[in-house]
Amino acid sequence: MAIAGEQLVLDIMTTDVIFVTPQTDVVEVARVLVNNGIAGVPVVDGGRVVGILTDADIVSREIEVDSPAYFSFLDAVIRLPWNHTDEDFKRVLAMTAGELMSDSVVSIGRSASVQDAATLMFRERVNPLPVVDEDGVLLGIISRTDIMRAMLEAETATR
Repeated sequence: MAIAGEQLVLDIMTTDVIFVTPQTDVVEVARVLVNNGIAGVPVVDGGRVVGILTDADIVSREIEVDSPAYFSFLDAVIRLPWNHTDEDFKRVLAMTAGELMSDSVVSIGRSASVQDAATLMFRERVNPLPVVDEDGVLLGIISRTDIMRAMLEAETATR
């Protein structure tokens, strides 16, 4: 089922975007996601998207992680082999959006096609997808639900 008329991202993006700042408490981010029924939020600083936080990031704070073991030997501090990455440990200890967010943000421009957005979301396994201008300033957001809604509306219009 293709989207009729090759719609653009700007045709279906949400422009009243819910976002958080790097200083927002992780518990507050969880509250924002749950209360608004959304899967993720952009992290915005000075209007620019600097990260993204999803429900998976929030849940990852609850993983079981043993702290690394250290010992000193001949004035050297040695860390014993560990079953977790430093990233796992950092996630569990994160208190703010800035500490937990992914800072490798996948985003798209508003003049891209919805098909381009769907392809990007599928290939990069991201949801939602921030819509930004050439300076990284947040303009909107698009989610899988937005794309499905556009598909259904296009299908209904052709009947």
